[in-house]
Amino acid sequence: KDEKKKKNATTPSNPLESIKITDEVPVQCDNDTSVSQTLATEISGLQSKLLQAFETRQSEFAHLAPFLVSLSKPLPLTFRFRSWEGDASSSISRNKDIRREVVDHSDLVGPVEYDPTRMIYQSNNADLSKASLSRISPSLKEVLVENSSNGTLARQELGSMLPVLALHGGGWLQSGSKVLDLCASPGSKTLQA
Repeated sequence: KDEKKKKNATTPSNPLESIKITDEVPVQCDNDTSVSQTLATEISGLQSKLLQAFETRQSEFAHLAPFLVSLSKPLPLTFRFRSWEGDASSSISRNKDIRREVVDHSDLVGPVEYDPTRMIYQSNNADLSKASLSRISPSLKEVLVENSSNGTLARQELGSMLPVLALHGGGWLQSGSKVLDLCASPGSKTLQA
């Protein structure tokens, strides 16, 4: 019995147990909640089927378990301030006002340290994502929705912001530059540039 206890104590727990399949899939389809709910249910069902398929052959693909766990976690909430070339003074004033509102939520979001312009913000709370925003901070959601609607902020994934930041930082993105973006839909990186 003691030998069995020792074996169980040294056997690592299944990392897949940390994956939570949820019905809380953020989907928007032109205010048609029945379509959104149907799509969310289909996505959740697909997640379940993929996880079950992996679990049945887990010993063959054990090296993929940490990757699957990582993929199952929601992306952090990210957004950026938009800059306006036309009316710079209006843009600066608008950004100062919204920055004050964002600073009120500094326990949840802050500027990323590698952006010298301090225009890109990311959640500093591991539980804060697009899907959990309403539950964790309705007031921050209100600020983001209002200012995304009026064009002051862009809610964009960090991975989509980084190429433009890198091109600007390297001096390769200037007026008249030509860039081929093979992931150009819906156009947020183009607007950022």
